[in-house]
Amino acid sequence: MKNKLVKLFKENGFLLFLFVCVCVVSASTIFILTKDVDNPKDNKQLVVLEDQTKEELGKYKDSEDDLIEASKKADTQVNQKKEEEEQDQDQDQDTEKEDVDLEKEDSTKNPQQVETKTEAKTQHSNTVYAAEASFILPLDGEIITEFTTDSLVYSKTLDEWRAHTGIDIKGKIGEKVKASKDGTVKEVYEDPLWGNVIVIEHNDGLLTKYANLGTKDMVKVGVKVKRGDHIGTIGKTADIEMLMEPHLHFEVIKNGKNIDPRSIK
Repeated sequence: MKNKLVKLFKENGFLLFLFVCVCVVSASTIFILTKDVDNPKDNKQLVVLEDQTKEELGKYKDSEDDLIEASKKADTQVNQKKEEEEQDQDQDQDTEKEDVDLEKEDSTKNPQQVETKTEAKTQHSNTVYAAEASFILPLDGEIITEFTTDSLVYSKTLDEWRAHTGIDIKGKIGEKVKASKDGTVKEVYEDPLWGNVIVIEHNDGLLTKYANLGTKDMVKVGVKVKRGDHIGTIGKTADIEMLMEPHLHFEVIKNGKNIDPRSIK
């Protein structure tokens, strides 16, 4: 038996050696693979990595959910604001429509009352305008001598300082002079100092005096005049102011006292 084994090893020794090597390699491979699978440390690392990945994915998902929720809230707020603006516009339109309907209803029910209100407004406007324009200066021009009673002005003609109870309005010879206010011609005369003079009486205790006129024949005593009517022209007849350039000497007397013509409204 022993001889047979020896003979077998001699004849097939190489094959047996190869078989043993294959078995050793196979066993080593199986051991290594089994060790890797069963190693708890590696398994723990795999579990930790898996948990971290899940946690990060969860964070991304939460962030995405937050963004979606914020976008929904913003859309809701915009829609609510649009609805509120549309409601306000509808209310304004309804209010305007109601006002128009009420005006139409009032005019239909009582047209005379509406017409009376319109006439009253027109009359009020006309009254205000008339009050504002009831007095005008008789000439459009530069005032070259001011009204003074408590101070003196120098007179070239008289070569002295004296009070000036009216205003001198610069103009051209022959330029038309207008009535400053509605009234009646009270006096028309020729004064040795002031030349041709016209005095108009008004219904409020007021007198207006126009001197240094070129003629006194345009109006007569007792004639009623309206504000703006032409009553004379500028002349060179006032000897007391003969050295001055052509002008109208204009005075206003209130209850017997001279006042500044520009103080009349």
